[in-house]
Amino acid sequence: MNRYEDEARREIEHKETFRRWVQSRVETVHDRISASDVLSRYHVKLRYGGQRQEQMFCPFHGNKRTPAATYHPKEARSHDAVWCYVCNERWDCIALFRKFENLGSEAKFTAVLHRLERAYGIIPPEAPPVLDDEPDDTERQEIDEAFATADRMLRNAQKAFECRGYLTLGSALDRLSWQYENGRLQAPTVLERLRMVREKIVAKERAYAPTIEGLDP
Repeated sequence: MNRYEDEARREIEHKETFRRWVQSRVETVHDRISASDVLSRYHVKLRYGGQRQEQMFCPFHGNKRTPAATYHPKEARSHDAVWCYVCNERWDCIALFRKFENLGSEAKFTAVLHRLERAYGIIPPEAPPVLDDEPDDTERQEIDEAFATADRMLRNAQKAFECRGYLTLGSALDRLSWQYENGRLQAPTVLERLRMVREKIVAKERAYAPTIEGLDP
């Protein structure tokens, strides 16, 4: 196999690994979050219809006179979802979150997934390594991995923080994510600030460790 064939093979393998990584994140989201959870988050109430399926006023097309949407519970082969016969759309928890957050088709799916994970405190699995020669999605993947690492470090170090400090740093990560997704900050700046966050977490853990050791008998 010559050099170019080898590069092509590695690229194909990497894309498949990345696809499986995203799929595992989607499965985790579906295991942890339901469409009903998202509806509750945005204060949408279901109406019971006796023997009929639970109904609701669709929050997206504006009709408040007639319940036009129905909630379909999870079944053996499908996740729970909402169907609106006026919008002619079906939304699972991810699609509902995307709709409520106004994350249209211009937002990359991985960005939507990352925002959803942060909103519900889900730590994604370890991201696959980035290929040096991959032109597509490299920046997004690197950002996703950096945020996932910072999230994981912060949650693992929670005991080292006072409540206020922990919440402040978590809010800083949320704000940084929002600034990147809305084009307020470029990737190099975001990565640098995430590095600083990681350093703060490590420093806090190091300061906390001697305290724990001092309590040992």
